[in-house]
Amino acid sequence: MKVSPLPRTPSPARTRPRPPAAADQFQPSEASTPWAKTVRGLTLLAATLACCSQDALSPTKPASAPQEFKLPGAGQWHPAVHENQRTFQIASQQEASVQRADPAFKNTLGDSYPVRIVRVSPTQVNFKIDHGQRIAVMFDPSFTPAQQTAATAHLIDLQTQAPPKSQGLVTHFEIRPAGSLGLVQAQTGGTLMRFIGAQNINAGVFFHEFGHFIGAQARLQAGPSHTAPLANKAPDSWVQAIHDDHGKIVSDYARHTVKAESPAQGFGEDFAEFFSSYCEARSQGTSALRQLEQKFPARTRLMTRVWKQFSTP
Repeated sequence: MKVSPLPRTPSPARTRPRPPAAADQFQPSEASTPWAKTVRGLTLLAATLACCSQDALSPTKPASAPQEFKLPGAGQWHPAVHENQRTFQIASQQEASVQRADPAFKNTLGDSYPVRIVRVSPTQVNFKIDHGQRIAVMFDPSFTPAQQTAATAHLIDLQTQAPPKSQGLVTHFEIRPAGSLGLVQAQTGGTLMRFIGAQNINAGVFFHEFGHFIGAQARLQAGPSHTAPLANKAPDSWVQAIHDDHGKIVSDYARHTVKAESPAQGFGEDFAEFFSSYCEARSQGTSALRQLEQKFPARTRLMTRVWKQFSTP
């Protein structure tokens, strides 16, 4: 999927058919094209997202049986990122916590965080995690209070699973009705993350988009010597990591973006795809991280360094 890179409010997107299956390798080049927006297409593997209607945002049934970590690679349009650990009971408790504006929030991984939750208006809820920056969640007026509570609880849950020092990279979440931008699922720009349909608030989409913020910030912190366009929302060393991993691709989406859009855009997508898979592996435990490192040793080592960069004082 592609949108105009110029306006801050993206123009309507157009669909793009899924590319045919390809080999498990690509050879990155150094060419680049400026790009101001990042948009994630609608097409995802069924195992990646649990679809639901906008009228059923609160959990209504227990989560599916736990699924083992699935290594990313060719044949997957996006890496498989599950939320089977976020059971019906956990989601319900989190929503109740948001509804009461409790001073503590327990995420899916069992970690508790001090939070401050304030309803600013009928369409805006603000939250602040620990001593981090205030984050605003802005809703289209069509969302009911119950739907807003469910979405806010889910966003806090996901935000607390990101590296601690990454708070502030995203200061605004915007939730629009499904289909309001064609087949676009989510977008990033500036410090805003926009979800098109609250059903797209899930670990797969969230951590992919959040990966763009992490990659861009890691690149900026590397210093002014990095002169390639910021369309490559990944550290310069990410290109070398791809080479060191013998060109193994993380997903068909990343490979297709390198070939169909631009290498710079594709490297950023590769970083975001790997970040979402890395977050999934972290939630699954040491064994999953080892599996990821065995297949993608260079990327995993570099992502671990990036994670620590946004986790330590």
